[in-house]
Amino acid sequence: VENLNSLIMRAMIDDGFAAFLNGQKVVSFQAPDELSFDSRATKSRLDSLVVRESSLPSFDLMEFKNLLRKGKNVLAVQAMNTSSGGSDFLFRAYLDVNHTVTSTPLILKESAVVTARAYDGQLWSAPSQETYVIGDAAVNENNLVVSELMYRPPQETDEEDLLGYTRRDDFEFIELLNIGKSPVSLLGSAFTDGVDFDFNNASRSMVEPGERVLLVKDAAAFAHRYGEAAAAKVIGEFEGSTGLSNDGETMTISGADGKPIRTFTYNDKLPWPEAADGDGFSLELISPESNPDHNDAKNWQASVLIGGSPGEGGADAEKDTDEDGWFDATEIFFGSSPTEPGSAPRFQLKSNVLEDGQVQFMFPAELGAQYVIQTSEDLLTWITLEKLILGNGNIVTERFAPSNKRQFYRIKKQ
Repeated sequence: VENLNSLIMRAMIDDGFAAFLNGQKVVSFQAPDELSFDSRATKSRLDSLVVRESSLPSFDLMEFKNLLRKGKNVLAVQAMNTSSGGSDFLFRAYLDVNHTVTSTPLILKESAVVTARAYDGQLWSAPSQETYVIGDAAVNENNLVVSELMYRPPQETDEEDLLGYTRRDDFEFIELLNIGKSPVSLLGSAFTDGVDFDFNNASRSMVEPGERVLLVKDAAAFAHRYGEAAAAKVIGEFEGSTGLSNDGETMTISGADGKPIRTFTYNDKLPWPEAADGDGFSLELISPESNPDHNDAKNWQASVLIGGSPGEGGADAEKDTDEDGWFDATEIFFGSSPTEPGSAPRFQLKSNVLEDGQVQFMFPAELGAQYVIQTSEDLLTWITLEKLILGNGNIVTERFAPSNKRQFYRIKKQ
C-alpha cells in the first residue's frame, strides 16, 4: 500500500453499478443511493455508446487504497439495468493497480517453490518457477527409501463396493521413510517412473527423521480401509491416472535437477515374495534404516498382515507397544493406533476371496474373550460350529471352502 501510485477502476457499463472493495462501497454510477437486491439504474446508456466508446469510463479509487490487504482481495459489483424487462445487459470491470517495486530482497526462511511473472505495463509474462531448498537437506539416495509397496491390494469387500470403491487397485499405496538424522524436503522431486507424482503438489513437503509418509491411489478409499491414523500420513494421490503394475515395474524418484536419486525394479515372481501378488500382502523393505539395495529381492519381504502396515513400518505379530491388550498388528489392520492406549480396534468382520476360491474371514479378538462361529442358510436357523476361539488381542483368521449353497456366517461373542 505504501508504494501504490494509482488505483483505477475501468468499466464497460450498461446501465449502472455499485462497486465494493473488500466489503466496503467505493464507487457507484447511475445507481440509487440506497441499494436493494432489485435496484435499478437511475439512467440508461445508449448501446452504441457502450460498445463503441474508445476509452472506458474510469474511476479513481486511490482514496480507498487502505482497503487493500496482502494476499487475496475481492472487488464485488452490483450491476443493474433501468428496468427488469430490458432486452440487454452488460458489465465488465478492470482494476488497474500501479505500484513501485522496491529492491527489497525476498528472504526465504524455509524451502519453497517460487513462481514469478514480469509486467511490461500492458501484459504479464508467462510464469517462471524455481524450487529452493533452504536450511534443510534435499532428498537424496542416502536419506529417503521406499519402505513399503502395496501393488496388488486385497479384494474390495461388499461394503467397499457399495461405497463406490469397486476396484482393488483403489487401495494401492507407496510408503516413504526418512532414514536420515535431519528433516528432508521433498520439494522439487517427483516420481518419474512407475507412478506419476510431483512432490510440489504434496499436502506437505517436510519429512522428519524416522517419519513415514504415504502416496495413495485413492485417498477416500484408503481412509475407509485403513482408518484415520493411517490417512493422516497421506500427502498425495498418484497423478495422471497412474497406478502400480501387478506384474512388476521400474520405480524412479528424481530430484530437483531431474536426475534419478532412487530407481529400482520390483517383480511378482521368485525370488521376489509371491504372496504380495494376489494374496493381499504388501512388499516391505527389510531393515529400511540400513538403506538396503532396493533392486535386490532378498531385501524385501511380504508383510505380516494382509493389507500391509501403511505408515507404521512392519508390524510385529506379537508385540503390544502401548500395552492395551491388543497386538500392534491387530491395531494396524483394523485401523486403531498401536502407540495410543486409548485407541482400540472396533469389532468388525473383514472378508476376502482367495485365489483358490476359499472365503477368508478376519476379526479382532479381545484379550480374554471367547467367540464361536455360526452358520446359516436362511438367516433364521443358525448352527454353532464346535470350534471355540479364545481371544488374546490377536487377529483371528478362518477359511471356508466354497459351497454350491448360499451360506451365511456370523461371529458371536460368548
